[in-house]
Order: sequence, then structure tokens, then C-alpha cells
Amino acid sequence: GIENGINNGVGNYKKAKEENEKEIYGKDYNQYKKYKADEKFFKDKDARKEFKQAFSDEFEGLSSQEKKEKLDGIMQSAIKYRQEGVTDNKLIIKAMNLDKNNKNSKDSSAAAVMANKAKDRESIDRYQKDLEKVVKPEKAQKITDNAKKIGGYSI
Repeated sequence: GIENGINNGVGNYKKAKEENEKEIYGKDYNQYKKYKADEKFFKDKDARKEFKQAFSDEFEGLSSQEKKEKLDGIMQSAIKYRQEGVTDNKLIIKAMNLDKNNKNSKDSSAAAVMANKAKDRESIDRYQKDLEKVVKPEKAQKITDNAKKIGGYSI
């Protein structure tokens, strides 16, 4: 009985907190929730460790303060992918590695979004046709090739 009472109390608290936040933020509530999720991701020890490991070559010879600043920059780049709907860290890392000089280039971001949405090679090809309506076919092909590469759809 006591356990149920505690669980109900916690559940009621969470509902009340959410209702209060919805009241405070109104139409900006979903944006607020995304911001809080990004903030949580930025501080997440496991995620920071994963990104630090993935880009370990960039940390060589840096002081501990420079390493922290470098990692913060990498995490901010990763957040840009998350804001595009890509939340798979492994996919984000692969996309960020497409252009080492510009980790969040628009093309890399587009490839990540395409790879994230695609279920198979055919759906990637359909996305390419849609993309060709807004960018040059050569650029659409490059983005599609990168999406196949990072999404594991390469031949």
C-alpha cells in the first residue's frame, strides 16, 4: 500500500509539474522541452564520453581547459543534428565525420536526416528525387551517397 501511495504521489507531482510548465510556456512549451532535452544531452556523461572518443584525434596536445572547450563545441554541433530530428549518436558522429572542417555542414546534416528517415535503399532513392526538386542533381546525389554511407546502405 505504501509503495502505491508513493508511486501515485510521484506520478501526480510529474503531471502537476508538466501542467505548470505548459501554463508558463504556453505555445512555446514544446520548444522548451526540446531545449531541456538538448541541455540534458549536452551534460550527459556517457554522450560526452562517446563523442570525445569518436573525435579523440582532435584532443591531442590540448590542455584540459582546451579539451573541455573542444568537447563543448563538438556537443553543440551534435545538438544541431538533434534539432533536425536525428538523435542517434552513432549516426550523428558518422555525419560529423563527413566534413571534418565543418562538422555541421548543411550537406552533412541533410545526409544525416535522410539516413535517419530512410528504412531501406529504395526510400533513400525516393528522398533523393524529392531533394533534386530543391537542389542541383549533382548535390542531391552527393548528399544521397553520404546518407547511404552513414546509414549503412552502401553497396
